[in-house]
Amino acid sequence: MNDHPVTDVQITEVGPRDGLQNEPLPVSTEHKVAMIDMLSRSGLSRIEVSSFVSPRAIPQLSDAVEVFAEIRRHEGVEYSALVPNIKGMERAIQCDVDSVAVFTSASESFCRNNINTDIDGSLQRFEPVLASARDNGIPVRGYISCVVACPYEGRIDSVSVRVLAERLLGMGVSEIDLGDTIGVATPADIEQLMHEISTLLDPSEIVLHLHDTNGLALECAMKGYEMGARKFDSSCGGLGGCPYAPGAAGNLSTERLVQECLDRGIESGIDPELVAEAARLVSASDD
Repeated sequence: MNDHPVTDVQITEVGPRDGLQNEPLPVSTEHKVAMIDMLSRSGLSRIEVSSFVSPRAIPQLSDAVEVFAEIRRHEGVEYSALVPNIKGMERAIQCDVDSVAVFTSASESFCRNNINTDIDGSLQRFEPVLASARDNGIPVRGYISCVVACPYEGRIDSVSVRVLAERLLGMGVSEIDLGDTIGVATPADIEQLMHEISTLLDPSEIVLHLHDTNGLALECAMKGYEMGARKFDSSCGGLGGCPYAPGAAGNLSTERLVQECLDRGIESGIDPELVAEAARLVSASDD
């Protein structure tokens, strides 16, 4: 059981959801559970376990209910899930999730390709989810994808990201998570984005979700830290990539992020060796 001492940063492990959703072959429920159980022992305080999406859309996560039923929950660890609509929210409640996340994009084209609606349509879908979350006392994270660039539209204006974040907060989302979905951000991009969003939120409340397509995710995370960010998403073993973002590489590696924090004297409370072992459990499932 983890005591979770006060830390300088909060890292959400997204490997079991964002990491596995793009694997070419589904990982067995048994291996997913073993992976999450090890992550629970690593010192992480937040783990995104799965997504209650249609099995047709993301077959790799079709066993979300079974995974939630079989994991060993540790005191002090928050277990969350992505929910696309009210049907997904109902399943999440049945699985006794600690928190949920909804997903939109700063790019109209990405929204249409990813969730078959425009930005306004995605927010309309969230309304019953947020109402249910309020009724059940469940916090809701709001993901905004393509905050720097989009595979269909190119560069994204950071002002439009701030406007969308403001709309989400107005709807009752408790946390804003900014995703560099295709992993092309530079530290300068993160500096500009943080400067813009900081007019709306304290930098310490902004979550950065970075992909490593161009190999700069760790540098971008540290630039975010310098700008006041204290919340980050990462994935054990750097697993990940979005099935609707052609060419997107994996997420920022949790082990690399934790080690960089250690090297800089930044306390994360996480054991990178246990995180690496969790990633190896997934690799073993391919043998």
